Amino acid sequence: MALRLAITKTGPNQWVALARPEVARALQQYLGAFPFLADDPIFPFSPSTFRRLLHDVASSLGLSHIPYVPHSFRHGGATCDFLRGATIEQIQFRGRWEAMRSTRRYIQTARALLIMYDIPAHLHQTGELLSAHVEPVLGLLCESVPLEDKSMLTRLRRRVRFDRRA
Repeated sequence: MALRLAITKTGPNQWVALARPEVARALQQYLGAFPFLADDPIFPFSPSTFRRLLHDVASSLGLSHIPYVPHSFRHGGATCDFLRGATIEQIQFRGRWEAMRSTRRYIQTARALLIMYDIPAHLHQTGELLSAHVEPVLGLLCESVPLEDKSMLTRLRRRVRFDRRA
């Protein structure tokens, strides 16, 4: 399973594979709850709304001192893949970096930030506990969205699209 990225810095019509089966299953569950999104962008918010949500979540967790931005996911994803044993070449391909130097910088920077920022142990432990239950929680959330809110999703402009063919 893959996500089509309609617009990126590296050009139009890029894609990224969903490497973790639980993420793919959660996405399929989400799309099953909202079948009208099958041919539309998946996420019902703009990049600026996503930035605001990310900031709000960090603040609510007491992490407003850490400058989380959407781009943090590129650093974090590359570092996570590296720590899970992916080769630099695999990470470079997945991240769509032309130069090996960029790939290495992303991994090094993210690793250094992990060391620099102090995430409270209780948040780390809670995150580990919750990560095992993403699918059922997402299912519950999808079931609980009122129908009138679901129709609003299709009216919003978004950039990330789901591609079932990959």
